[in-house]
Amino acid sequence: SWAVIIAPEGKHHVRTPQYLFELLKYLRTITASRKNKIMLLGFSRGAAWILDCALTSSQYFDAAIAFAPYPWTKDKWTNANEARCLMQVRVPLLLVHYAQDEFCNALQYSKWFENLALGMAARPGGDFGQRQRSFFSVVVRGIHETAHSTWLSFEFSALSDQAPQRFWAEVW
Repeated sequence: SWAVIIAPEGKHHVRTPQYLFELLKYLRTITASRKNKIMLLGFSRGAAWILDCALTSSQYFDAAIAFAPYPWTKDKWTNANEARCLMQVRVPLLLVHYAQDEFCNALQYSKWFENLALGMAARPGGDFGQRQRSFFSVVVRGIHETAHSTWLSFEFSALSDQAPQRFWAEVW
């Protein structure tokens, strides 16, 4: 297995750099002959970058987990639309949100969280506003630092919801 870690410094609202899309395209090319799987993991800004990749370049990876992701704008209607589009991405996606996250919470991005919650409550399907069977969004206890710890340790036992287990079943 390979691990490519990109951890640039800077402000949280730096949009996904073009080199990340190019890197994914390159990794898909060099792993195609062996059909190696590419899985993305991201925390905070890295998680937001994963959502950009999912929305525009999902053909270049096979699954993704985003810890403490956030949408790029505070515009409620843009966020609602983005949430609906994310739920229709055709690769397994797990979004793990933290209820007491001081940077990304349901009060800051109400329409985004509302649409994700509605998608999770409804039966999966292919219509806009529904979610693919392989899309999961879960809100668990904790703050932003809890998300960072989970991302570093990959220890899912703290996530009491069954979504992570269902996500893994979809991946395999």
